[in-house]
Amino acid sequence: MTTISKQRETKAAIATHSNMCVARRYIDLCEGKTNEGECNAEPACWWDVAQTTPKCTNPVAEPTEMGIELGAALMLLVPVLTCGFGGLEGEAACTTLAADGWGCVWTAADSSCGVDMTESALTNMFGDSFLAKLIAQGSQCGEITSEVACVDACAWDATFSSCGSRTDLKTSLYSSYCDTDTKTQVDTTDYCEVLGAEKTCSTLTSDSACSASSVCMYDGTSCSASIDILFKSLAVTFGGKLATHIDVMTCAKGLTNCAELSNCEVLSSNGEPTCVPTDAAYDAALPNNAFLADMEKNVYTCGMHDSLSCATDSKCVWSCDDSDCNPNPNSIEVTCAGVAKPYAISTGCGSGVSLDSAAGALRRDGLRLAATTAFVLLPLLLLLP
Repeated sequence: MTTISKQRETKAAIATHSNMCVARRYIDLCEGKTNEGECNAEPACWWDVAQTTPKCTNPVAEPTEMGIELGAALMLLVPVLTCGFGGLEGEAACTTLAADGWGCVWTAADSSCGVDMTESALTNMFGDSFLAKLIAQGSQCGEITSEVACVDACAWDATFSSCGSRTDLKTSLYSSYCDTDTKTQVDTTDYCEVLGAEKTCSTLTSDSACSASSVCMYDGTSCSASIDILFKSLAVTFGGKLATHIDVMTCAKGLTNCAELSNCEVLSSNGEPTCVPTDAAYDAALPNNAFLADMEKNVYTCGMHDSLSCATDSKCVWSCDDSDCNPNPNSIEVTCAGVAKPYAISTGCGSGVSLDSAAGALRRDGLRLAATTAFVLLPLLLLLP
């Protein structure tokens, strides 16, 4: 059972860092432009003529927002199942899971263990208060079974006879949680922290050693990165996409005068010229995440390859799982302190990228991290102009 707070939340503080805030800011900005001239004059916006009625959109922020919400929902399934099944052993077991960072809470009224879905608990989990509010509100609306009671922040869906959040809730709540100074979460987590945690946990083989680490959790048979680290991997990846997207959009719209744009350069993809951000632009957008900056550079470069040209570019690796050319983290020259190469990646092509024998235990956790990252990046890459 999911535990939901029915108490009135205190007035929200404006978030200093929130991927959800930044994504919504740019979505609302572009949706507010009503003609092609206004739209194209805004670096973050794109006039989409493919729509039945052409409109101004942000083809990076929109799929990113959807990815943030979908990623949060999928990641929440892990603690939901862990608390639900683990808590069957009683309150003591539920308390232990809570101490291990699973976000569990015991409900005495029905003697059940569930995820604490209060806004404050979800903020601690996601590191994003605006996202936490939206998820908490959605859960509260979802508990309502009567159309009469489905009011205020909730709206009734007659097709499915269910209650959910209002479609305009993000825009209406934006000013309570966000402002123009709210930054992405890429500044609050170093990508190397995620890689380091994954590798640390892969080397711990006992329950005691794993449980003693603040970044690991023991699942009964093996040690893996904590749920907190997995949420950080999503936050830093989405944050990197949002932090660099203005340059990406500017260059995408500037193919005819790319050489005149200081942050752009012309690259050739299978003989076709493409205007992309310079390496310096990525470095400037991600000053505190050098490894991620290099990954973002390669995301765009690798995304222009087909399977044949991908195989000839050492910065890239072809993924048979999603039929796409992805960055190879082992090609990144920037080093992460205390995290030795190779980093494991999953390609779905036979054995994928091999690991040295000493890092064999890294395969499971490394592949899961790579899969999580691929899940985040692929929809965004496919929707970029």
